[in-house]
Order: sequence, then C-alpha cells, then structure tokens
Amino acid sequence: MRALVTGGAGYIGSHTIKELLQAGYKVTVLDNLSRGHRAGGKRFLLHKSSDK
Repeated sequence: MRALVTGGAGYIGSHTIKELLQAGYKVTVLDNLSRGHRAGGKRFLLHKSSDK
C-alpha cells in the first residue's frame, strides 16, 4: 500500500512515517520544510507555497 504524509518533516509526521514504513507502506512525504528537516530514505516532495 502507499501513503502520502503531508507535513512529514516535522516531529509528528516523522514518527508517523516510521510507523507506516514498519507496517510495509510505501511512503511519500510532502512538506515545505518551514519546520523540521528532510529525512533520507523516503520519496520527498518539496512544496514551497503557503497561505499568508
């Protein structure tokens, strides 16, 4: 199965990703990196737009 995690570079998202990977999911992360950091080993989509 596949999962898309928005905000995956933050604390909660990174722990969610870890659990999904352990459960056998193929994970894609979408984040703008305004908080958090890019972790290796996952498909990562950088999205720079934000609401102001």
